Amino acid sequence: MCSNQWMGWDAKSAQHSTACTSQSCTKLVRGGEREYLRDSLRDHVKVIEDKKTDAGINRKKSVAWTSISKTFDTKYKGMRSEKQLKEQWKQMKLGAKKAYAEFRKERVQTGGGPPPKPPSSIDEEIHQLIPTEFNQYENPFDDDCQEEQPAENDVETLDETATCR
Repeated sequence: MCSNQWMGWDAKSAQHSTACTSQSCTKLVRGGEREYLRDSLRDHVKVIEDKKTDAGINRKKSVAWTSISKTFDTKYKGMRSEKQLKEQWKQMKLGAKKAYAEFRKERVQTGGGPPPKPPSSIDEEIHQLIPTEFNQYENPFDDDCQEEQPAENDVETLDETATCR
């Protein structure tokens, strides 16, 4: 089976990459397979997305992926390996993160025009499954702060009169 089979699938244009030309790539990823994989991951997402790498957690991750693979195989009759399922989940997460980053970037742009298109429903569901991976970090030392100059007879310090937006 071709390793590019899932990786070459472009969700936006719904076309398969031309990088894969082998006979085994004739069966493309069907739309329902992604949704089924996402639904199968719901029960195991806490274990799979655990950042710890000790032996006990790795064993739990392996058991979870084996369970997901068996569940997937029962519906799709052994079409995908465990390795392919892992790679597809990774690509789905990266795609969702990219869609959310692009949405945030376009949302704050100036210049008028129509509002940006929100992320897809699949991206939103992935965001709900793993919200901590979509956190945007805040900078406590943001330099948007403007200090007001006190009046000459005012006794306050500059720190007390600073206003930040």
